[in-house]
Amino acid sequence: MSMDGVNSERGLEATESAWGRSRRIAFYAAIALPLVSIGFLFWKVNLFWILAWLPGDFLEGFYASQLEFDHVVGPFVPHIIHYLALSASHVMVLVGLALQLMPPRTNVAAVWQGAGGLFLSVLTLPFVLVSVGPSHLPLPVLVVIALVVVAALLHPANPVRKPPRPADQIMTGLWAIAAIPAVLMAEFGLYVLLAGLLGASALSGWRYSAWTASFMVALLGLGFMVYPDLPGSQGTGWGVAMIVWAALYLTAGEVRHRREDVSARSYRPAAQPTAL
Repeated sequence: MSMDGVNSERGLEATESAWGRSRRIAFYAAIALPLVSIGFLFWKVNLFWILAWLPGDFLEGFYASQLEFDHVVGPFVPHIIHYLALSASHVMVLVGLALQLMPPRTNVAAVWQGAGGLFLSVLTLPFVLVSVGPSHLPLPVLVVIALVVVAALLHPANPVRKPPRPADQIMTGLWAIAAIPAVLMAEFGLYVLLAGLLGASALSGWRYSAWTASFMVALLGLGFMVYPDLPGSQGTGWGVAMIVWAALYLTAGEVRHRREDVSARSYRPAAQPTAL
């Protein structure tokens, strides 16, 4: 090969390397900024799954500013179930984004979880615009959604080309059982369907999504049991059923994880012939 050819190949490798570094930096920036923004702007909502069980008087005082921010009139307690579902949805998105700070190629399901969760939020924007008006829609929310979409496009594993497909029959069956009631639960139900599908898929990092789906369903089920008479609550019976489903789904996921772990440990690649 001539020197010109060698220099040309080296120049191409340098260009690709520079593009790879730029893409990696842009990817992590597009992940970090929404992660910090959601954590900071909505910190009270993010923590509500922990604080929801405190006395109503405390919640009324502590979350009065949140109601004002959301342009909701009246006391806070009647909105506990709504904010509990919202908090669980935030946890879903934050976990999906935070896992991208680990090796992202091993957490493809998580980027679907984070980006998909925010995409579902986009679907609800028309309802938000009708209820509170465009002037009350925070610009940072739109910026965060746009950044996560960019992060999904820049992801090193190209998750857009790898849609989630069911891989475990038991988990997929449990997911299908939850599909109809989940659809009736509006936006929260769509989040659960997404996380549950990712947990039953063959995408790397599926186990995190399985835990997320179980957490979300069990959390809201507990809310139904603790607050059976509040608006949005489906009562104790549904609460118990949701917790049972979450336990079964999580158990199926852990059985699958152990089975795959044993299979991976028992696999031994064939020995390569020794060259003479």
